[in-house]
Amino acid sequence: MALYNPITGTLYTSLSNGDGTFAYSEQTSAENAGYTFVGLSDITGDGDADLIVYNASNAQGFVGLSNGDGTFRFQALLWAAGYGAIALGGINGDGKNDVALYDSATGTLYTGLSNGNGSFSFTDQTAAEAVGYTFVGLGDCSGNGKADLILYNASPNAQSFIA
Repeated sequence: MALYNPITGTLYTSLSNGDGTFAYSEQTSAENAGYTFVGLSDITGDGDADLIVYNASNAQGFVGLSNGDGTFRFQALLWAAGYGAIALGGINGDGKNDVALYDSATGTLYTGLSNGNGSFSFTDQTAAEAVGYTFVGLGDCSGNGKADLILYNASPNAQSFIA
């Protein structure tokens, strides 16, 4: 379990003792203050959950690579500005989770395929038919082992868009 305080940049982790109890640790990174917690996801393929936080105002994200003991090594990433919706999932099915950022105003999806070291190779694509949709997330809707993009539009006729 992980708890993140965006005001202070403090991360509290709770490693399971295997008996229903947890061992707590605290790690503060002042440079991460003001960032939004995105999620825990294995982006390196080593079996440990890594941490991702993001600041939409300066388009900077931090990846915390897991040390395997409840602590993380943080490194900065620069992403495109203006993307408010972010999800993590295995887009290309290589065993390392990737990142997807979506801008509903333009219908642009910005995907970062994990390089396995905490960095990503980014590409973007725009789908005019997806403008105004709400980003739901990533999930394997087709059963092919690769995460699909799921968008939803409540008006006018409650439509979903899966890519």
